[in-house]
Amino acid sequence: MRVYLYHNIIRNPQPENAGTITINAKIDGYNSTPASKLVVKSLARKIYKTTTSSTGERCTICLEEFNDGRRVVTLPCGHEFDDECVLTWCETNHDCPLCRFKLPCGDQ
Repeated sequence: MRVYLYHNIIRNPQPENAGTITINAKIDGYNSTPASKLVVKSLARKIYKTTTSSTGERCTICLEEFNDGRRVVTLPCGHEFDDECVLTWCETNHDCPLCRFKLPCGDQ
């Protein structure tokens, strides 16, 4: 398998966007397929609450710690992610970002 990385530098005169780098990856023989919208809607969700045994838990997509009141999604494999992060992930992928557990894709 070959991985090609292409990057484009987006220059915008506005300070908040100046120097932003966009990296697009193309992998030979790999087609990114989104997860089924029905499956994504049905994933287990909870409002995170800190306990003494849950210190330092974080979303491995955005790397931010889970704080009280944050909405967390649990995939069938048991891995937990920030709701927004995993929804964005599932728009282009149908597997767990950590263990590659496959969710149904398309309208399955």
